[in-house]
Amino acid sequence: MKKEHIQLLEKFADSHLPPSWRHDLQYLNGWKAAEVLWPMNDVFKQFHSTIRFLPYSEKYENEANQAIEDYVSGTKWSILYPSPPVWRVLFERHIQALMLCAINGEQTVIVAPAQLPHALQLKFIMLDLQWDMKLPFPVADRSDPSWLDALTKGNLQRH
Repeated sequence: MKKEHIQLLEKFADSHLPPSWRHDLQYLNGWKAAEVLWPMNDVFKQFHSTIRFLPYSEKYENEANQAIEDYVSGTKWSILYPSPPVWRVLFERHIQALMLCAINGEQTVIVAPAQLPHALQLKFIMLDLQWDMKLPFPVADRSDPSWLDALTKGNLQRH
């Protein structure tokens, strides 16, 4: 994990918890991490029929990192933000994070502050697993080029 990534996680924990969090950590296995991530399926579900057809493009990974930071800071993702290609990167990261959690099952996948309230666990796990995520599995090509021209510029609103 890069130093920048560790600093981002520490900054998040520092902003929500007393300094003693550094001495009281919990180890979340794959099943628990997947359970915490699962509600994000509802966020992606509303745009799934559109974003699944977009090709995954690495050039949107930095924007996906920013979108995760924004989400963790309280910005709601919507039809207007992030852009469709960034939604596709976020979608792939979400799917692959769930797959990674399931494969690890009972093994530890996340070390998190024990004092972290349940409401903040999702955001911490997103920062930990999905921010700057190097995809552990090949990206499935779900693209349909006829959709690409209409959707990669602009937003996800239906015309």
